[in-house]
Amino acid sequence: MCGLSVNVYHLSRDWTVAKEYGVRAVPTVIIDGEVKIEGKPDTPFVCSDETYAHFKSRYPLTRK
Repeated sequence: MCGLSVNVYHLSRDWTVAKEYGVRAVPTVIIDGEVKIEGKPDTPFVCSDETYAHFKSRYPLTRK
C-alpha cells in the first residue's frame, strides 16, 4: 500500500509555489519533489514502484 499526501494549490494565490517548481500548465502534479507531470499523464496513476520509476524517468523535475 502506498502512503501519500496531496496538496492542492491555487496558482492565483500560491504563485510562489508555481514559480518554485516551474509550473507552466494546469494541471501539474509534483511527486516527491523529483517528478513533474504537466497535463494528462501517459499512464494511469497506480501506486507501484514500476509506475513511479516510469514517471521519474519520463517526467523528471528540473528546478530553475
